[in-house]
Amino acid sequence: MLYTEKDVLQYVEENDVKFVKLQFSDVFGFQRNISLNSSELKKAFAEGFSIDVSYQRFLLSPKDDLLLVPDASTLSILPWRPHQGGVARLICDIRNVDNTPFAACSRDILKKAVDYAAKKGITFEFQTSCEFYLFKCDDEGNPTKIPHDHAGYMDVAPRDRGENIRREICLALEQMDFSPDSSRHERGPGHNEIDFQFSSPLKAADNFITFKSVVKNISDRNGLYATFMPKPFDDKQGSGLHISINVFKNRRNIFKSFAPEKDSLQASVIAGIINRIKDMTVFLNPTVNSYKRFGMFKVPEYISWSTKNLAQLLCVPVSADGSAKLILRTPDCACNPYIALALIIYACVEGIENGEEFVEAVNEDTGCLDKERLSKLSRLPKNIVESAELASSSEFLSRYIDKNVIDTYVDIAKEQQHRYDEATDKELFETENYFYKL
Repeated sequence: MLYTEKDVLQYVEENDVKFVKLQFSDVFGFQRNISLNSSELKKAFAEGFSIDVSYQRFLLSPKDDLLLVPDASTLSILPWRPHQGGVARLICDIRNVDNTPFAACSRDILKKAVDYAAKKGITFEFQTSCEFYLFKCDDEGNPTKIPHDHAGYMDVAPRDRGENIRREICLALEQMDFSPDSSRHERGPGHNEIDFQFSSPLKAADNFITFKSVVKNISDRNGLYATFMPKPFDDKQGSGLHISINVFKNRRNIFKSFAPEKDSLQASVIAGIINRIKDMTVFLNPTVNSYKRFGMFKVPEYISWSTKNLAQLLCVPVSADGSAKLILRTPDCACNPYIALALIIYACVEGIENGEEFVEAVNEDTGCLDKERLSKLSRLPKNIVESAELASSSEFLSRYIDKNVIDTYVDIAKEQQHRYDEATDKELFETENYFYKL
């Protein structure tokens, strides 16, 4: 339902909502919030809500104050909180105190990308498939490294002990007005995946941020700890964020009848992503730990696409009716989804605008290719420093992303790697910086 400000104020009054969480994301996609007494909400809509960001390094503000501007259409009740004296949430845009756009507001970065594409008659839908691990907690409620179960891919209960947790998560999400498509146990111990339906870019990113919060809260209520750390076990499957993409030109689904050898638009969209993936990688995989996924357990390390081998960087499954969708398989859940989707949009649009040529598919498993064929394929960055350096020199990124945002990602990436290299206990470093925080 698309709420207006009037609808929200009326809903809050009629449903005994006492507190409203104003939620926003910093430039790295970490969710932040502040709780308002519901009586202050009307003022927040009219004037915005001022926040002190002098301690918020990742908001990149040269000043001390910014404004949170609630988006009325994002109203949701938090179903795990008491109904009487309930708690609602509104996702906010971030503005300067004079209400001008704030360059590091990641929702604005995505909105600009959507508008840019729309002016060229190009629109997008996205579907996310999100993986996470569940771990047991000790008697004091602190996370342990003991997985919730030891089930495998698509196992059933009782071996799959995550079934009821996924059910609760899906029901909570439905109460918050968006619906999962499917859920299952993944390959690792305590490893789960929930997939969502296609939606508009902004809604897909908002839903992803909400999803992570719901998973964390429902897991905690059940005495478990959920982490979106990309690679919590060195010798087990990592957690990815698979992003499915539908592209429309003048409202026509570009991939309705898939034949990129003949259809220049299809070929150009694929080429647009393939040709820019290295530039984007630090935004799609923003931690040292992210790069441990690449090249293991069917996570790609080469830059290629396929209709038949679903372990490629970009896989394009074709339905019985001949239609297809693109699935980008390298991102992980540590990314800021607003920036990630914005960059995918820009990559696709540039591919179309430049008329970029067909890139030959690789329909075999890259692990089975001979050295000559492998030598013709480009590799993903091998670590976060290589990703950062590619981003720093990227003309593609500089056209669309504020320099301060790029520089911050680059600086933090290099700082992470330095701290990791200097750490005497590498596992402890990753536990403190990724396992507990993601």
